[in-house]
Amino acid sequence: MQQRPVIGILGGMGPEATVDLMARVIAATPAADDADHVHLLVDQNPQVPSRIKAVIEGTGESPAPVLAAMARGLEAAGSVALAMPCNT
Repeated sequence: MQQRPVIGILGGMGPEATVDLMARVIAATPAADDADHVHLLVDQNPQVPSRIKAVIEGTGESPAPVLAAMARGLEAAGSVALAMPCNT
């Protein structure tokens, strides 16, 4: 079997955006069999500090350390690329 790349998803911010991205990847994949789909690893973490409060309002805790830890975990698990979905 051909080794395919693993894509990591920094998810949970919000959860529906993560599920929407996964559904779009599945829909866009020309798969004749389950094994033809993209290998996705998802870190679904809704406890990431608010990006809006930190970046836009300047009142919240930085989400950077949590996001970096999530990214390192996905990389350690084999991800060669990362995506971070957002419906905002």
